Formats: sequence, C-alpha cells, structure tokens
Amino acid sequence: MLSIQFCIVVLPFSVYLLLLGGLHLRKTPFVTTVGRDWAILAVGISGLMIVGPMELFFPENAVSRFGPFVWLMLLAFYGLLVSLGTMLVRPGLVLYNLRADQVRPLLSDVLGELDQPHWSGENVRLPRLGVHFQVEAHPWLRTVQLVSTGRQQNLAGWRQLEAALNREVAKISANGNVCGPLFIAVAVLLNIVGLAWMAQQPAEVVTALQQILRL
Repeated sequence: MLSIQFCIVVLPFSVYLLLLGGLHLRKTPFVTTVGRDWAILAVGISGLMIVGPMELFFPENAVSRFGPFVWLMLLAFYGLLVSLGTMLVRPGLVLYNLRADQVRPLLSDVLGELDQPHWSGENVRLPRLGVHFQVEAHPWLRTVQLVSTGRQQNLAGWRQLEAALNREVAKISANGNVCGPLFIAVAVLLNIVGLAWMAQQPAEVVTALQQILRL
C-alpha cells in the first residue's frame, strides 16, 4: 500500500514543481497574489493531506451510506478550507523570475506612476492607494515578495498595483533560472519512481485503491 500512497502524494506535488519550473523558465517575470500562490501550493500538497489527515480521521460510519463518495465530500471540504484561507490571508504579491537588481528600478517606475511612494529601507507606503508593504527578495530563487505590513490595507489599491506590475513586467526580459530545470527534473524523477513502483506490483495497487476507497 505504500506505493500507492507515495504516488498520491507525489503526483499533485510534481505538477506543482512543473508549474514552478515553467515560471522560472519564462522569458518575462510573472506576477501573482499571495492568495493564489498559497492556493496552488495547497493543491500541490493535497496528496499529502489525503494520505495524512483525511485518511487518519476518515469518517468510517459514513461509508455505509455514501460509499466512496465520502472522498468527494472530504476533497470538497478541503477545497472550501483552501478558499477560505486565500480570502483571509493578508494581501501581497509574488514576482517570479525577477533578479534582485531589477526589483528597485521596476518598483520605482511603477510606484511613481501610481502614487507618491514613501520609502524607508525595504518598506514602502503608498498613501493614496492605501498600500503599505515590505520588499522581501530571495535571490537564489529569483523571487520577490511584496509583503503587506499593518492592518490598514486597501484591496482595491493592491489590485491596481498588481495590474500596473503586470503591464510593466511584460517589458522586462528575463533569462532562464537554474531553478527551473531543477524543479522540472525533480518532478519527472518523482513521477518515474512512483509509476515504476506501481507498474511492478499492479495487483497490490488495485487492492490498495480498493482499501482507500472502501470498496
């Protein structure tokens, strides 16, 4: 049963790694919100949630009435929790495939068009937009996060900032990041190991699936 559990964990996570690899190989940077970024990560670890908490706290009494459809309910509940989490998370932006030396010029151009930014080290306040954030750069991942600071945040201002950054990053040329091929290679390796493991013992895989689905 360990082989099928391994594959359940690995398959969605490998898709997440492939997505990250594609983002790091883009010719231009990519901008997304913190909420969307966390939602994609939640999908990536969904397999771990299935073989972990969902399997551990599986409502056995409901199987007699709903059968394997209990899993659909559990996945739907997980999806609702992820949706709630993305709505409750503080506003912020994530910029992928952006070098550290490109961050300050990009923000200076964009913020100057939107507002009169007040810089204090790595902290920025946009008074008219009602946005206050801190710039956190991760050079080795070539990723930059705009992390909101303070509770007084204007969501409309963040949406304007995201739209302006999307327009501006389209003009920036980015070389492929070494993390891109690395993420893709790890994803492919995990899939090969998992599928090869399953191919060697198909009968055990079928039995394990029946046990998981309570068939």
